[in-house]
Amino acid sequence: IYGTALFGFDKLDISIKVNRPKFNAWAEQELFIYKLNKIYYQCKDTLADFKILSKENNDEPGEIRIKAQFRYGIKRYRDEIRKELSKIIDEYVKQSGLDVTVDYVKSIPPVYNDEQECKEAERILRKLTGDKAVHILNEVPPHGADDFACFQNELSGLFFFLGSANLKKGIKAWNHTPSFDIDEDCLAFGVKTMSSFLYEILKRK
Repeated sequence: IYGTALFGFDKLDISIKVNRPKFNAWAEQELFIYKLNKIYYQCKDTLADFKILSKENNDEPGEIRIKAQFRYGIKRYRDEIRKELSKIIDEYVKQSGLDVTVDYVKSIPPVYNDEQECKEAERILRKLTGDKAVHILNEVPPHGADDFACFQNELSGLFFFLGSANLKKGIKAWNHTPSFDIDEDCLAFGVKTMSSFLYEILKRK
């Protein structure tokens, strides 16, 4: 993949605390989520998405807890979503007088392949394996993230996908599904190809 290879994501916990009588936690929760959905609609046409993972409320202590996640293909989108989220919460606090806290519990940046390095990698891989073995993906896979992106913050690197399906053997299920399997013949091919690729790269240093 040229450019974004896997989405990054932020997971966050949002807590709302109320100190007033006759508090309808469910209604307040849905009102707040309605305001958050503004982010969802802004994300629809970009390499980003936003969703509510879970929600719970309790009238007695006056508490609302919401777990949310947003994914993004470019770090700029992360910064824009965080800024918009902060704006929504600030406006909500002013209007409602409630206490809201946001805790970012996990954040992984997107995996991004430098396009110039991809061109060089594609040229080398086609030379090593032939054109039929090299396929360029034109869209970011809809699921998954990888902390390989954290290494890319320190050093330049490329993220490859190794095909492991074999339709003739009936091996075609997605990972994280009950029937997932791989054609183990791909392992030898992958090791040979990657080691040869690294050798070619090192020769150019």
